This record gives sequence, structure tokens and C-alpha cells, in this order.
Amino acid sequence: MLSGGRIDLSAMALCMQITVASRKKRHTIMGRVDRTDGRDEFMKTEGTSVNERKESTTIDDRLPYDPASYRKAMENLHDALGDAVITIELPHYTIVEANRSIETLLGYRPDECKNQCATLFFADEGQLGLLVRKLKKTRSPERANLLVEVHLKHKNGGLFKARMTASILAESKGSSRLILLIRNHSIRPQTDEELQAVHGRESAILRALPDLLLLQDDQGVYVDCYAAEPDILPSTPDHILGKTIPDAMPPVIAGHLEPLLKKVQETRTIEFAEYAITRQGEIRHYEARMAPCGESHTLTIIRDITTQRRLEERIVQVQKLEAMGRLAGGIAHDFNNLLTVVLGNSDLLLREISPRDSKKKLVEEIMNVAIRASRLTHHLLAYSGKGPIHLAPVEPATVIRETIGLLREAIPSHVTVSLRLPDGLPAVKGDYTQIQQVLMHLLNNAVEAIGANKGRIIVSAGTRKLKQKYLARHEMGESLKEGDYLYISVSDSGPGVCDADVKKIFDPFFTTKHDRPGRGLGLAASLGIIRSFQGFFQVTRRLPSGLTFTAYLSPAELDQIAGAIGRVTPGLRSTTKERLSVLVVDDEDSVRITTRLLLETHGFKTLAASNGAMGLSSLEENIKTISAVLLDLTMPDLNGRETYYRMRKLSRDIPILFYSGYSEEEVAELLVEDKKTGFLQKPFTTQDLINHLTALLQ
Repeated sequence: MLSGGRIDLSAMALCMQITVASRKKRHTIMGRVDRTDGRDEFMKTEGTSVNERKESTTIDDRLPYDPASYRKAMENLHDALGDAVITIELPHYTIVEANRSIETLLGYRPDECKNQCATLFFADEGQLGLLVRKLKKTRSPERANLLVEVHLKHKNGGLFKARMTASILAESKGSSRLILLIRNHSIRPQTDEELQAVHGRESAILRALPDLLLLQDDQGVYVDCYAAEPDILPSTPDHILGKTIPDAMPPVIAGHLEPLLKKVQETRTIEFAEYAITRQGEIRHYEARMAPCGESHTLTIIRDITTQRRLEERIVQVQKLEAMGRLAGGIAHDFNNLLTVVLGNSDLLLREISPRDSKKKLVEEIMNVAIRASRLTHHLLAYSGKGPIHLAPVEPATVIRETIGLLREAIPSHVTVSLRLPDGLPAVKGDYTQIQQVLMHLLNNAVEAIGANKGRIIVSAGTRKLKQKYLARHEMGESLKEGDYLYISVSDSGPGVCDADVKKIFDPFFTTKHDRPGRGLGLAASLGIIRSFQGFFQVTRRLPSGLTFTAYLSPAELDQIAGAIGRVTPGLRSTTKERLSVLVVDDEDSVRITTRLLLETHGFKTLAASNGAMGLSSLEENIKTISAVLLDLTMPDLNGRETYYRMRKLSRDIPILFYSGYSEEEVAELLVEDKKTGFLQKPFTTQDLINHLTALLQ
């Protein structure tokens, strides 16, 4: 029964102490034995006074009975075991004596609790009296003690669970004393079942961690390792265990871990390091944390943070694109305002110059350059995602073939263009003209990449089912749902570019063709266009050379395509014979003045306002005479959109023509809801202005 078990030495010691104190011949105490299977069994412990053992051996006879010495020995035994022993005088429960362990267990010094009532130790004061009554009732020669579990109260007020062995010692003159042996049960040794449960919890935690755990001793030798995912191990466990960092780790990892270990061993603080290695042709990023473990060991936790770093890079890239897009859009807007003035005043000059005047060609050249400059601003607007959009179902095969046909003469004879277009390609939701513009940019880029050498361009299209995991790798991918996507790719056999240049290839004005100034906006505009269609680009390096640009677009859902976006008011020649009054609201003085002059030369009367508030006042004062409003969208304080809403409160029927250096996307829904509205893109010619305004009035 005792094999592998733990005998309750405290009970044995108590038996000996009671025997000595009572000076009786024999005392029987029921002691506890902790079995290895977690169950408790009890055994008898008998104590006999050495004075009464006349039949003892010579060695026993040589042991003189000294009560003080035995008492001291018992105190030392209980102190060594960590048990508190308290002697209580009955019936008043006065503490007569306590050993030193009571201070550790209950917080009281032995002299501090002497003559105190023992009920102060109990969470329930009535529990002590109940214990005494139960002990007297069950007391017998075979069972002189009682083993119970109670809740005790520490000096600081905290409660804890304790295991208590109690025995009553009868003395002369009818008095008696209660001896209590107390052990903190909350820190008792754990059974095998409890240890197994703890081990199970720890194993579950380790399995849930995606980390590599390494333990080193004071000499830096790896003594243990654990990895839930074997791929994170730089080598096999057999190669790591029993070795130091230089012998167990590749040089690139050892170079980061060695100084880290040295610092942790010196300072006993937690240290961090990051490193990157190439595994199976892919760059992986890792974070290593080292922390002291015990007195001399060091624990290293290595985590793969590649996904986190890629996400951070995508966030930075998106933020960069957004910032550059805002900058490009702002520049395009301001340039469009300036070009409006240049085109308008050039038109006015042409009307003043005789057809035979030699200066006419100079003015016409100014207008031509301004129109070319407006195309540049359209590229900037496309990159910023604010270019004009005309959403409709687009057949990819049709737009690809037509674009190649348009560029056929511009493609050198030493460059071969191959098409890979399967039948039955689905339509995509987009703008036909802008998708064609993207293809032109990609084809021109491929031709320039090949240069004077003989080469080949492959244009292909098809559908692919993209998973969310794949989409998350690309810019804007996380905002898209997995499913079928149509792709259009353009590959070239040119020399290609390095990885660093691939990351910057869509930046505005970035170019590797430094001998050709004025380049670098085509790909940036293409990116903006594809993003405006909720698509994304993928750029891959081809082997042995060349690049492949692939644009992914969502298939068209005809019921979701709103033909209102990008609706252009049909152009009509002016048939106005009466002088209609137009209110021009624009914060740019030069644009406002030029626009008024253009209108007045075509027979309109004009009123002007330099901001939204003044425009509202002017409309309210002249509500009966104003025939239409020309309203700029981008103004300080009260912008064009808010001004429009307030104007509609004054009149629901007056025609309002928005005009802006940005696209009509900002007011697309208003163009659908309100048939008395239109949109004119800056810069515009005089004829554009008159046509849009006349159509709106009619």
C-alpha cells in the first residue's frame, strides 16, 4: 500500500508530540498516505513513551527522556515540514502555544497570537466549536484525531484552504487542550491526474502558437526546442539540440541571435531582433525574442512575420498612391483652370483676328498646345482616380483587336504581336475608351522595352478564379471578393527591370528610358484607370527576360451598370435668339472673367459671383431673370455641391451646369436624379460651353 506513496510525516510527528506531552504509554493517530494514483489512504501511527518501554533495547535505554528536548525536536520537525502547530486551551479556545511556522502560514508571530482566541484564524468562527464537538463525539482509542479541510483567514484578510489534523489532549483536574496541525492545502502536491491536466493545457497552448521555441542553458547550448509548424525550423531538431548558435544556425540567423543572447545573459532583460532569409526562392521575415528563463537559461521565441510585413508594405503603398493621387489630382485641377483661360482667350483672339492675319497661326498654335496639355492633365486625373468615367459593358476581345489595329502602323516591323483570345470571354464593367487607353499605354511600353532589337509582344485574355488569399497579396485585393475575374495581359521580350524598379513602375514620372524625356505618366494613368474599375494590376518578371503586365477586372453585371456616370450632354448648335441671362459662380477670377466673355460673345447676358454664398444671394435677387447657372464644383467654404442643394430650395426648375477641373464622378448621382443638371469638363472650348449650355436650356 505504501509503495510509491508519501507518508504524512506531520501526523507521525503529532503522534510523537502528543505521546511526549501526555506521558501515556501509547497513543494511536490516524495518518494520511498519498498514493501515486491520487487517492488518500489512512494508516495508524502509534507512539509509546520511552519511559514505559522497559522491554526496549539497550539503545532505547540509553536515550534519556527529556521533555524539553523532545518538544524542541518536534518544533524543528514541524518547521522543516512547513506545518503550523497550535496548542489551544479548552473550553475558551485560548491559544497557549504556537510554533514558528504559524507566521508563514497565517501571518502572526508565535508571541503575537499567544492568549488570543483561536477563532480569529477561521473564516467561520463557529467552525472551531463544531470541530471540537465532532472530535469529542468520534474520539476513541483507535482514532484519537480528526482530519478535516477548513478555510482559514490570514492576518492580511485573505482566505485560503487548509488541511487540519486535530487531537484533544486530556490533562489533570479535568482540563483539556486541543492540538491543531495545519498545512496549506492550496499548495499541496499535485496528483497524477492534475499534472496530466496541466500538461494537456500546456500542450494545447504550444500547439496553438505558430512560433519556434528554443531553450538554451547558461553555456548557450540548446537543450530543448518546439515548433508547431516544422517549416519554421531552420534545420532539424537533431541538428539544433546540444549545439550553440554558430553550430546550429545558418550564418545569417546566427549573426542576429549571438549578440542578442550575449545581451540577455548580461542584463537579464527581454531583447528583440528581426531578420530576413530566402527560403525556397521566397524572402521570409522573422522576429526573434529572447528572455531570461529561470536562473541561468534563456528562452528564444521566433515568429514568422512575413504576412505582417507584406501587409504593412501594402498599406504604405496604398497610402503612397493615395497621397500621390491627391497631389496629381490637385495639380490637374489647377492646370485645367489655367488651360480654360488659355483656350478661352485664344478663342476670343481668333474672333478678333482677320483670317489673313499672320498672327492667326500663332494663336491657333497656342490653342493646339493647350489641347495637348489638357490630355496630360487627363492622365493625371486618371491616375488619381478622378478621370471621367463612362461605365458600360465592354467586350475585351473587341477592344483588344481594335486597339492593336489602331497601333498597327506605330508598331515596328521587327516586333511581332501575338493574340491569345479564347472564345466566349465575358464582358467587363468599365469605360471602353479608358480600357483602350490602358492597352495603348501597355503596348507602347512593350514596344519601347524591346527597342531596336527583334522581339515579341503577347496580348492575352481569359478568366481566372481568384481566392481571397491570392487577392490579399495585391493592392486593393483585400477590398475585393473572391470569384471569377477577367484578365488582360501584355508580355514583352525586352530586357526587363530589376525588382526595385518593379515596385516603382507605376509611380508618376518614373521611367527607365532617360533618353526620352516627357515619359512616365502612361503606366501611372493606367493604374488609376484600373483602380477606378475596382480592379488591380500584377507585374511579373518573365524568364529569361521581359515583363508581363496583367490587369484583373470584375465581369460585368448588367443590372449594376449605371449609364448615368459619364453621361455627356449632347452637343447642339446654339439656336438662341433672345438674350438669356446666365449666372457664373467660380472662385477663380481669370476663369470667371473668361467664361463671361465667351458667353457674352455668343449673345448671353451674364451675372458673376466669386463664391457660393454670393451666388445664392445673386440668384435670390434675380430669380425671375436668371435663365441658367454655371456652377464650379471646387470652391472654398461653400462648395459647388452644397451651393447646388441650397439653390434647389430657391428654384427646382432652373438649369444648373456644373463645371470642374475634376471629373463628373463627384456629382454622378445628381446627374441621374436631376434632369435639369449637366456637367462640363475643364478645360473646354467655346463651342463645348455653348453646346452644353444650349442643350440644357432646351
